[in-house]
Amino acid sequence: MNEKLRFSWGHILAFLALIFIAYVTFMGITYLMLGNFLYAGIGALLCVFMLALCLLGAQVKKGSSTKFYKSIIWERILLLMSPVVLVLAFYPYNHFWSVLDQEDEIVKDFSSSISHAHGIFDEYESYTKKRIDTLSDRISNLSFEQQQNRINELKLVLLSSNYDKLKSEANSWIDNASQSSTVWNVFLLGNVDVIAEAVEKWAKDLSLVSSKHLTCENYGVIDFSSECVAKQNAIQGLKVLKEKYSNTEFKFNLLSIITMVICFLLLLCPYFIQERNAANCERFWDFWIFSRFFNSSNDEGSNLNPELEPIPVQNKRPLGKGSPEPFDNETEEINKPIHKPKTSKGAPV
Repeated sequence: MNEKLRFSWGHILAFLALIFIAYVTFMGITYLMLGNFLYAGIGALLCVFMLALCLLGAQVKKGSSTKFYKSIIWERILLLMSPVVLVLAFYPYNHFWSVLDQEDEIVKDFSSSISHAHGIFDEYESYTKKRIDTLSDRISNLSFEQQQNRINELKLVLLSSNYDKLKSEANSWIDNASQSSTVWNVFLLGNVDVIAEAVEKWAKDLSLVSSKHLTCENYGVIDFSSECVAKQNAIQGLKVLKEKYSNTEFKFNLLSIITMVICFLLLLCPYFIQERNAANCERFWDFWIFSRFFNSSNDEGSNLNPELEPIPVQNKRPLGKGSPEPFDNETEEINKPIHKPKTSKGAPV
């Protein structure tokens, strides 16, 4: 009876709680490590493994059909270790909920940085317009046809089809990267680093294009700066965004505590559902200082059943005058005290 482990809806609830804890812990470590998915994955897997080992292991030992005394020792160790594992995982778990509280600010900063990234091309086109106007003023002594030829040649250099393709691809890529800008999207932080690298590359490419000069531009042309204002604003905004993600100032989050307690109760469902073997007379809390409660209850129970007074038994035949009173075996058996059998620990069955 009760020798087989039970698989029921409790295991499904525990499995869902494990997935939730693993995902939130993974995101918390990712934010603390500024997008290091390797360390985050290792930390989340280690947390899940330890929780499954403690809670499912406790269930296995609770339903054990042999070696009850050793099984309950391991059951106590595994079950009491599970809160310790949760406490260790609570720091990254709580960090995610702290970041979630700043979601509105994070999404706003991300959108602002994205708009600055678009501004790089606007700033480059303003630079191109000024350079064309400067060239037009410098060649005003030439004929109209010669002026148009020089201006068109400069436009082909600065605003070629390659530039149009670069601008179109960059704007499309930025718009796609800005979609699903939420803290629950763990890859948003990874997009921050990728966008910062892309912004650096676009600014350098535009600076390289502007470094090509016409022969008639012999008056000290200034190239487009790779450290343009739009690029600096975009990089600075992304840097501030990462600081909000990795802010290590610890403070307890109420939602974090509530969800962790709920998940812990769900993880305990398989243990609570599992029945102890019918032949097992060991009790979980009957150890160390907790044994006093069981002993005191046993003592109180013993006072409720005082020992009965000996029952006198009449002799079956009359005794002669002056003859000694014979020893009665029946009286001795009735008045003999009852000894209760004990377990390996001395606790009553």
